[in-house]
Parts: sequence; structure tokens; C-alpha cells
Amino acid sequence: MTDPKRDEARLRAAIEALRRTLVAASEAAHALEPADADEAGFDRVMQLGYLTDATAMLCGPRARVLSEVADALLGLEEPGELGEDHRVAH
Repeated sequence: MTDPKRDEARLRAAIEALRRTLVAASEAAHALEPADADEAGFDRVMQLGYLTDATAMLCGPRARVLSEVADALLGLEEPGELGEDHRVAH
């Protein structure tokens, strides 16, 4: 039998261990961002559509991991960068 508190701590530690990798991936992804704002909006919608489609096939525990990664990515934003509307942070 597993210990839920220990498992929760293991999950958080694993996500924290990814932080440097997430920073590097985020920087690389931002470098690929289209210069045209209209194109960037379309690209974002396409990425969100793909993400929605891909996550539909995940089991609950893997969806939880993805949720934790998303939360860690949001934590990389500079204070105030997200503003009122998260969709227009960049």
C-alpha cells in the first residue's frame, strides 16, 4: 500500500526537478514564436486544440502530471506578466 502524502511529495519533487528543463523549453518555444501577432494567435489556438485532443487520451494520473507541469509553467511567468487575461500574456 502506498502513502498518499509521500506520493504527493514525490510528484511535487519530480515536477520541481523539471523546472530548469521547463525554463529551457519555454525559452526555446518563445524563440519560435511568429513575429506577426495575428499568426501568433492562430498558432496558439492550434496548439490548444492539439493539447485538448491529446489530453483526452490520458489516464487520470497522467492528466494530473500534465496539470502539475502546466502549473509549474505558469509559475515561470514574471509577476504581473499574466495580467487580467492569461491569453494575451505575450
